[in-house]
Amino acid sequence: MNAELIRRWLQFGQLAAGVLIFTTGAVQCAFSHLFRRDRNPALAALGAAGVLYGGRLLGGQSEVRALIAAPPLFWLYLDTYATYLLLIPILYFFELTFGTGWRQSIRWLRLTATAYAGAAIVIDGVTRTPRTAKGLNGFLVVAAIVLLASNSMRAGAATFSGLRAVKAGVLILGAFVLFENIVNDRFLQGGWNVEWAGVLALLGCLGYVAVSRAVETDRRLHGLERELETARQIQATILPQGMPVVDGVGLAARYLPMTAVAGDFYDFLEIGTGRIGVLVADVSGHGVPAALIASMVKVALVAQATHANDPPLVLAGMNQIFCGRLERQFVTAA
Repeated sequence: MNAELIRRWLQFGQLAAGVLIFTTGAVQCAFSHLFRRDRNPALAALGAAGVLYGGRLLGGQSEVRALIAAPPLFWLYLDTYATYLLLIPILYFFELTFGTGWRQSIRWLRLTATAYAGAAIVIDGVTRTPRTAKGLNGFLVVAAIVLLASNSMRAGAATFSGLRAVKAGVLILGAFVLFENIVNDRFLQGGWNVEWAGVLALLGCLGYVAVSRAVETDRRLHGLERELETARQIQATILPQGMPVVDGVGLAARYLPMTAVAGDFYDFLEIGTGRIGVLVADVSGHGVPAALIASMVKVALVAQATHANDPPLVLAGMNQIFCGRLERQFVTAA
């Protein structure tokens, strides 16, 4: 009785886990912007793995099969092909997120799994017998778990902030996968499928890492915004704080940078009674690098104050200061 009750709870757990993993994977695929330029391939790979694994779990539930009118052979092919393909997005996600592994071992295993999946699908299609080529899959899964675990152990603590959580998730999943592929398949006739619990544990660890990274990114963005605001205030101080007074002439200026800080610049040089020198300059590029050079333009202009009545000499002196010091950037001025 106790064993039957445990078995029922496991079946309910499989159904709940299948819904959760499949839904999470579908949402991740949707938010990965797969067909846009700003797509996130790592999120898409994790989502594809969730859709495949969750779909395979759901396909094995009698409640789902009762809702969807499909022949038994369809569910058998769904389970088989999802099993063949599942390892590919998982390895691709780890490759994109944590690197190709020691001597590119993760990449090579992903390519091997891809070749195996393609060949297995062709063999099953030709023989019209699903699971004909499934025997090798268990060895690939075990090799992947050992490889991911060893690579995570080799990774240094400075690789990323959530390394410990990922290590824990990989080890937990590895234990469940080894139990599923060695003990359950070969000795328990598949009656105790608990691999989904390891998948949920890994997803929880990866979710923790994702949330931690989002919080850290948000903190950095706030810090960057504060720094940009400080830079904007500093740039405002290098611009004229008031308009010079020239008899018979009214001067006004409006400064609207494209971004928080920019390379546009203007200033005045007093020449004498009734005369004023006006400089308008534009540094190539945008943002902080251009703003830094604009502050150098201010210094270079002040250095030409002694011959402000000679515009060509002013520009020649500024050019001499900047020549060879701006690398690929330049300043246009008049």
